[in-house]
Amino acid sequence: MRRQFWRFKLAVPFLRAEKEQLVLCILIQLLITFARMTPDKRLNQLEPIVADVLQKVDRLIEGNGQIINEVSKIPGIEKKVNVIATGLAELTIDVQEGFANIRQEISQVDDKISRVDENIRQEISKVDNKISRVDENIRQELSRVDDKISRVDESIRQEISRVDDKISRIDENIREEISRVDDKISRVDENIRQEISRVDNNISRVDENIRQEISKVDGKVDDLRFEMNQRFDQLVTLIQGRLK
Repeated sequence: MRRQFWRFKLAVPFLRAEKEQLVLCILIQLLITFARMTPDKRLNQLEPIVADVLQKVDRLIEGNGQIINEVSKIPGIEKKVNVIATGLAELTIDVQEGFANIRQEISQVDDKISRVDENIRQEISKVDNKISRVDENIRQELSRVDDKISRVDESIRQEISRVDDKISRIDENIREEISRVDDKISRVDENIRQEISRVDNNISRVDENIRQEISKVDGKVDDLRFEMNQRFDQLVTLIQGRLK
């Protein structure tokens, strides 16, 4: 009997003082667990924890009920047992209401998180769309720049081709002109050579004529000298004849 009385004395302070602390500890544990969960799965992850806590509370209430049953056997404390039973019932109702409120708060938080997540997704989608449009504009601008560069490059290539054609024609004209000059020089050289050959031939003929004329003059001089010698001899002979 004394042991049952001490069990009753231990159970009564728990029901009176620990009622609010139990609910508070459960709420703190749920909030800590809730904070560690991922936003998109908090409600689903919280259900097993809530069920486990409810089982623990049920076991606690069941244990206290057994204590009350034992204590109820003690004479004269039926009213206190009724008070304890009422406290247990109120504790059960408070715990259930607390869990209902927690679930409602969690649902509201999940709704807010869902709306925030949806807003974030919409903003991200808008940013992605803006980035896509900017990227498309950049690609179009790059394409236009590439087209301009291609056209400029083609124009430059065409201009270079025209310049090359002009240079080729000028080079060909120069080569043709050089060839004509070479032909003229060759013809002039040939004419000069022919003229020199004619002059050489003329000089040779003139030299031969001069030689022939000199030979004729030499013959005449010899004849004249011979004749002068003869006349001189005749003159000497004549003078000598008169002197005698």
